Amino acid sequence: MIKLKDILNEGKQPLNEGPIFHGKAKVVLTSNAKDAQMPSQYVEFNFNLVSSDFMGIGPTLTCIPSRSKDLDKIDSLGSISKDDITKQLADFASKRTKQRFVPIAYRHREQYTIALDYEPILKKIK
Repeated sequence: MIKLKDILNEGKQPLNEGPIFHGKAKVVLTSNAKDAQMPSQYVEFNFNLVSSDFMGIGPTLTCIPSRSKDLDKIDSLGSISKDDITKQLADFASKRTKQRFVPIAYRHREQYTIALDYEPILKKIK
């Protein structure tokens, strides 16, 4: 049987030619929306490494909910904004890596994008 992971990893591309499959992680998303069925949910995201976005911010990670079940979990959080989800993903990545990630406002369909803030890294190198 062919696995999706094998297809995505087949013929990995250089950073400037599109996304590279990176990995999955479960992220706790919380919502303060009054219409939320649940106050928080564990949502699994696929994290894909891509080159700089169209504004030159990067390197970036696109975060796509893994399954339709995960999209349903996001829907159960009520009227949570996509910007709030992106901010929570940036906080998650920052805590995990001990590097600062910033949310990117531009998103395509149901993906969320965060970028590594490399300014503090460059300051340490000087």
